[in-house]
Amino acid sequence: MISQDLATLDSLVAEAMASGQIAFVSVLDASGRVLASQGDAAMLARPFRADTRIHQVDDGVFEWSTAVLAGGIRHGEVRVGVSTAPLKVLLASAQQWAAGIAAVEIALVALFSWLLGSYLARQLVALQQASKHFAAGNFAHRITVAGNDELAQTAAAFNQMAQQLDDDRQLLRAENLERVQAQQEAEKSNNLLRDSISSIAQGFTIYDEQDRLVQCNEAYRSFYEASRDLIVPGNTFEMIVRQGAERGQYAEAIGNVDAWVKQRVAQH
Repeated sequence: MISQDLATLDSLVAEAMASGQIAFVSVLDASGRVLASQGDAAMLARPFRADTRIHQVDDGVFEWSTAVLAGGIRHGEVRVGVSTAPLKVLLASAQQWAAGIAAVEIALVALFSWLLGSYLARQLVALQQASKHFAAGNFAHRITVAGNDELAQTAAAFNQMAQQLDDDRQLLRAENLERVQAQQEAEKSNNLLRDSISSIAQGFTIYDEQDRLVQCNEAYRSFYEASRDLIVPGNTFEMIVRQGAERGQYAEAIGNVDAWVKQRVAQH
């Protein structure tokens, strides 16, 4: 059983959703009961299906979950759905640019084969030099265009193609940078959600099916300072509140410890 401030969980889930890359977040207890959730209502309503590889995603959302474990025992689960649309757009764009560059390389081979059979050795040498610059990745190189014959027109087209390739390469670099930033932002949001759950400012406890304490934070111990020595993993909820009541920590239990403890455990 998990005890926590549900309003705080809702706030933390809202913070995770603020990145804009997350489709939904859902926090469940050990029995599968939803404690807090936000995001696409249709996705939250459908059965959860965890994905293992991004290329297998067919609904635009990569779904994963992480269990809340303590001592090897599962006490809850956090489910997250991250939109793959930005990444897929970038990957598709990168593939298109790669295909375009490959097509340009084929066109260059055909172009050079045709130029080898033409005239004006000087212009042919210039084209050959330009191809070397391209092979070295220098798309900024340009051929000096002289005249208006076929070779001059070819040189001008070559320069135009070089400019386009240079522009495309810069665009591809920018898109790759955006993809990396999107991945980092998604990872940052996921880490924030995990860290937030483990370091909630309000009192936070986790009990197992036997009602034994598994984990709690310092805020919870400070709130029940008189019972601090009792709030340790392994102690049952009944033991903690009973001994706290016997110490006089709970005013409403004074003179009626057994009945009060019985009622308190039933409420828990």
